[in-house]
Parts: sequence; structure tokens; C-alpha cells
Amino acid sequence: MLLQRLALALAHLTYRMCEKLMVAMIGPEKIVVQQQIDAPDRQIDWLVYELYRLIEEKINIVEEGTAL
Repeated sequence: MLLQRLALALAHLTYRMCEKLMVAMIGPEKIVVQQQIDAPDRQIDWLVYELYRLIEEKINIVEEGTAL
């Protein structure tokens, strides 16, 4: 339950940062905002991996499949 709450809170934070990024579409501020989005996004990924008890092999498959 705690992991689910953390993932939800981080997802909410990521959503808010995406809204902020839309406003800051130019310059160095955009880079800073993107970094602020990426950090909790990675945390969400790892919380989900832990929640579903994924092994490293499965995590690698997911990471490769989502890399753009």
C-alpha cells in the first residue's frame, strides 16, 4: 500500500511538472524542468518494478522497450 501511495504521489508530481514544462518551452529553464520531471519518473518506474517484484532481466526488457 505504501509503494502504491508513493507511486501515485510521484505520478502527480510528474504531471504537474509536465504542465510547467509546457509553459517553459524555451531556454535553460526547459532543461531544468525536464530534469525535474525525469527524476520522479524514474522513481515511479523503480517503485513499480519493486511492487511487481520484477527481476533484472524483466526490468531490462521494459527499459529497452520504452527507450525512445
